[in-house]
Amino acid sequence: MAVSPGHAFTIGALWLACCDVRIGEQGNFKYSMSEVALGVSLSAWPLALLKARLSPQQLIPAALHSRRYNPQQALEAGFIDQLVPEGQGLATTLVVAADLAKLSSQAYGLTKQQMRKQDLDIMATDLGAAILEA
Repeated sequence: MAVSPGHAFTIGALWLACCDVRIGEQGNFKYSMSEVALGVSLSAWPLALLKARLSPQQLIPAALHSRRYNPQQALEAGFIDQLVPEGQGLATTLVVAADLAKLSSQAYGLTKQQMRKQDLDIMATDLGAAILEA
């Protein structure tokens, strides 16, 4: 679970993609994967995260074109799940966390592993190859 009370560029956007619930705050903030614009290619593991969380129509603009999104656009694209007024992110996150805490942690964890198995395999392979190259 994450709250984004401001900008989410690159690693911030990837951290959001890792979370089950992502809450953003309204404001003059930007969300972006800026690597390609900076001349850096994305490897398989961040692409797996983005594919799992962004809407299919926004994957190319976000990952390949380094498009910048305001909070409302970020909600529509899939960077965040919920948009709340500025300053309300933490309080909203605590309410959602309390609701999630009522669920079976074992069932939640096992279901999450099954849902993300393919992406986790891609990340493990990609990160393993990067370690071997280093």
